[in-house]
Amino acid sequence: MKTLPKLLFILCLIAIPIVQSYAQAPAMRMVTKNANGTEEYLYYHPQGNYYVYASSTRPKRIKLINVRENMINGQKTKVVKFPGSNALYKLVIGGSNLTCINPNGSQQAFVLEEKLASKGKNGLIEYLYIPGPGVFYYNNNRNKRRVELKIVGGSQSAPMVQFPGSSKRYKLTYLMNGNIMCNNPDGNTQYFTKDY
Repeated sequence: MKTLPKLLFILCLIAIPIVQSYAQAPAMRMVTKNANGTEEYLYYHPQGNYYVYASSTRPKRIKLINVRENMINGQKTKVVKFPGSNALYKLVIGGSNLTCINPNGSQQAFVLEEKLASKGKNGLIEYLYIPGPGVFYYNNNRNKRRVELKIVGGSQSAPMVQFPGSSKRYKLTYLMNGNIMCNNPDGNTQYFTKDY
């Protein structure tokens, strides 16, 4: 009889971190770029199984209402709508991509994109965008234009990158918590954390 409480205690010790990590799972950010230069964002929150919408012109996030969900030809399909609207949007999920079929029949392709931020001195906030493996973009809160960084060496888990036209190398190291440590050419280290 004494082993049962011990066994339950051990199982609880194992289960608590697993449950906590799931409950704190970050939102996944998906982005689509429109012909007029604007961007639209969908944030999927796995712990609540819902999406939130925002755009570069309307940054206030709006939680979408789930209408129904099903599997069609092995692909997860979710129908959502905006609060106060009857227009239905069909989200077809396939790996790291999502296709949104709008009420008028037009389609938008959203791709998974990580966004990380590093807050520095004097109010400077630097951003790293990772739209796919081995692709990095940079900008900051003072210059919104994204610059693609060139990979010039290192490894898959710690690539060395350069800005276009510069010989300075930056080492980006992926950390276990999903953040990135950046070793700058001047010897300083900065941390980029998920910005959702």
